[in-house]
This record gives sequence, structure tokens and C-alpha cells, in this order.
Amino acid sequence: MKNWKSFTAAALATLAVAAGCGMGAGDYETYRVAFSDSTLSESCGADSEDSTTFRTGNTFLLYFVGTESGDIPYLDVGGSVLEGTETDDGYAFSGTSKDVEDNGDSVTTTTTTIDITLIPDGDSISGTQKVRVSLSCDGDCQGFDGFDCTGTSDFLGVVVDETIEVGTDDGNANP
Repeated sequence: MKNWKSFTAAALATLAVAAGCGMGAGDYETYRVAFSDSTLSESCGADSEDSTTFRTGNTFLLYFVGTESGDIPYLDVGGSVLEGTETDDGYAFSGTSKDVEDNGDSVTTTTTTIDITLIPDGDSISGTQKVRVSLSCDGDCQGFDGFDCTGTSDFLGVVVDETIEVGTDDGNANP
């Protein structure tokens, strides 16, 4: 009978911990991530023989804001913040920037879209970042070559203390 009580207590404790693992309004987590080399679409016109095993590092801040319609996840990727949604495996974040330049006889448009899937797993995360940049022209566009390029990178990361400082190429420290 003692084993059954121990088992029941352990099961209830596990359920209590699992119920508390969800993140909600006011919660945040800081991750240090390492990106793989980007795979570029054919339209990028990149040299397919180029490669590297160096990874690019970044710090992600995942946080949640409460609204009347529920808690919304946000991902700060160091200068840009993307709004997200919860998925079966984790979170999906997306953002688009559109820059329209009127040049008199023509109008050029640069559109950048970033999509990030983030899959938490205890004290680590994994995911994929996809960046698409397109450049188009309307009007008198003689000599203009449109551009549409997509780069995809996988990443791995770990939870870090938010006070961590990591040096950048310019010698400055970023949190």
C-alpha cells in the first residue's frame, strides 16, 4: 500500500509541475541561439559552392502580453519584435516590412518577410528562420532587375540568464 501512495503522490506532483509549465502574460524566457548556414533559394543567384560550418549567434527574448482575447507571444530577435501564435509544437512568429520609394517615373518596393518557428524543449529550443526579400519596380524601370530571394536557417539554443553579455563584432556587448 505504501508503494501505491508514493506512486500517487509522485503522479500528482508531476501533474502539478506540468500544469505550471505553460507560459502566460508577464512570463518571459531568454535564449542564446546558434544558426546554421542559410540555404538560399535558386532565385538568390548565390554561388552554390560557398559553405561554412561557422554558426551565427543571437539572443532571443520570448515574452507574453495579456490581452482581452488571450495571451500573445512575442519574440524579440535583437532589434525587431515579431508577434506570434501558439502551435502544436511551440510557437510561430511572423513579420513583414514594406518600403516603397517613389522615384518620380518609377516606384520601387522592397518587401522583407521573416517567419520563425520556435520549439521549446525544457531548457533548450530549436527552430527555423526563413527570411524572404523581394524588390520590384512599377513604371519606367529600364535596366531594373527584380529580386526575390529566400534564405532558410535552422537554429538550436539554450535558456540563459538574462543578464548575460555577449560581445559583437564591433566590440559592444549585447544582453
